[in-house]
Amino acid sequence: MKNLIAEGITQKLIRFEDNNKYIVYVHQNKRRNFDNPEEKVQAEAFLTLVLDYKYPPDRIRQFVSVQMGSETKEADIIVFDDDVCLAPLIVVECKRQDVTELEFQRACDQCFSYAVAEGAKYVWTTSGLKEAYYQVSAERTKARITVPDIPQFGVKKLAVYKYAYGGGTTPEGQKLQALSLVSQDELTQRFKQAHQALWGGGELNPSEAFDELDKLIFCKIWDERKPRRQGEPYDFQVFAHDTEEQTNAALLERMRSLYEEGRKKDPEVFKDDIRLRANKVRAVVGYVQDIDLSDTDLDSKGRAFETFMGSSFGATLASISRRARLLNLLWMCCPLRMTAGCSTPRAAVVAFYCMRWKKCALRLMVISRMKLPSRPLVKRKGRDTFAIGTTLLRKTCLALKSTSKLPAPPR
Repeated sequence: MKNLIAEGITQKLIRFEDNNKYIVYVHQNKRRNFDNPEEKVQAEAFLTLVLDYKYPPDRIRQFVSVQMGSETKEADIIVFDDDVCLAPLIVVECKRQDVTELEFQRACDQCFSYAVAEGAKYVWTTSGLKEAYYQVSAERTKARITVPDIPQFGVKKLAVYKYAYGGGTTPEGQKLQALSLVSQDELTQRFKQAHQALWGGGELNPSEAFDELDKLIFCKIWDERKPRRQGEPYDFQVFAHDTEEQTNAALLERMRSLYEEGRKKDPEVFKDDIRLRANKVRAVVGYVQDIDLSDTDLDSKGRAFETFMGSSFGATLASISRRARLLNLLWMCCPLRMTAGCSTPRAAVVAFYCMRWKKCALRLMVISRMKLPSRPLVKRKGRDTFAIGTTLLRKTCLALKSTSKLPAPPR
């Protein structure tokens, strides 16, 4: 968002007043309180439309009155398809970043109703962390048609997906999006909201929800690691189909396929199938489909996991299989380039410690209820896995110019 704000100021699309307390949208000369969490999301959405989607600012109206029966509501943003702003094209609804999944879905309903009332063709609901896009059917105005994105300026035909390896452009001129890196705070927030989306309705308890969430994150990491050509779409994203049911069913099938591919490499850790309904899978995918989890800064990932796990679970991850999945997932998300023989849960704890994630390592040791061994665990050609792991970890620390020392094995 910082880059958008800086570019928006440079392009004289916005300016700030009173020590950045107020934001002024220059073309409409509207002054708003930037301390309002929703205003930050609205500013980002407006700048995205102009700077990324290339819509002329004169075709964008903010805080537009919408007549709903006898009531007058306010749409956050309406993008028009003509210079005189008489043909609504896109209605945008912005919510604060920490909005719950239920509130987000209500915002989608609200935005869709505004689009129908105004005669717009597309709907975009955003919290800054999650996006939802729909097309309004001319024949069935109450029917939602999922689309992967809103059209960029001048694009008449959308692709059925939004995210592709390295980005790229479709023959119709649509710019595809590469995955993006995120900060520690944003990654933590995404994990928390994805987890809340699974258990918030009461269908699963928090621990069961984590079991399903880690399966989907496993699918995400596995999908990112698959070899692809420039412009080839990722599987871990929403693809548009004719109906909502088809869209959700196809997404669930892709997740199951990714899961089966991945767990062939580690069948002992991920024994259970994905047990979520299709709409729940889609809720989680919406929070993480656009981020590059593999290449996000290692420290950010380690601290995000530490914060997420500590605040969400404490010591509730009791079962052996759950502890193993947790550590395996962390190992995949925060990899050190070592041999397969070293990728054990205990080696993972030591790895996190060596990478200066000492609090994370200690928390993992508490959560997993595992102790680092003082003697060999598994003999492998005369050397044990832990010894191999610690030797390579020492070399890795030296290569990283780390001054951290290995922790002494707890007694």
